Amino acid sequence: MPQLTPAKLALALAAFALIPAPQCFADTINLGFMVFDQGQDTAAFDISNNTGALASPFPDPSFPSVTPVPFNDVTLFVNFADGTSEEFDSYSGQQEPDFTTKPISSAILTGTFGATQLTLNDGSTVTIDPTLTAIVTGTDPMGNLESGDFGLISASATAVAAAPEPSLLAPLLGLAILGLCVLGRLERLPLK
Repeated sequence: MPQLTPAKLALALAAFALIPAPQCFADTINLGFMVFDQGQDTAAFDISNNTGALASPFPDPSFPSVTPVPFNDVTLFVNFADGTSEEFDSYSGQQEPDFTTKPISSAILTGTFGATQLTLNDGSTVTIDPTLTAIVTGTDPMGNLESGDFGLISASATAVAAAPEPSLLAPLLGLAILGLCVLGRLERLPLK
């Protein structure tokens, strides 16, 4: 009957650790941001698309999509502090007079993502929901927007196919196997 020696156990554990997981799941993927930019006489919501060439380099996961993702059918909903609201269809960052004359309590950007199959900066791929939403809320003591307030444009991710790469555990298990093999050889040496 075969015996399970420490060396065989370590070898089995190392082999198990090297099996890549076919999928893992992520909650959200950041694709850009919207920021309220207010000067003395002007104000706008700047929309930044940080995909494709503007993606963050690996291993930075801040904006990981190396696939360019267009933001389509973008609409901006602005809620003013006086309780009124306005809708801006096809908004692309233009200045609006009401942004400087009326305090804003929040803004919501909606639209769709023009690509849903993305390659990330670590080589993995992900499928995202096509719904675009970003929310900016006020941070001043009255709950109104100040220049620099921002909201992330994030996508809900479904299955993520992992890029095959060895885990950190594999090298450690390799060292453990080597150590057990050396110990096994030392035990078999005759003592003088």
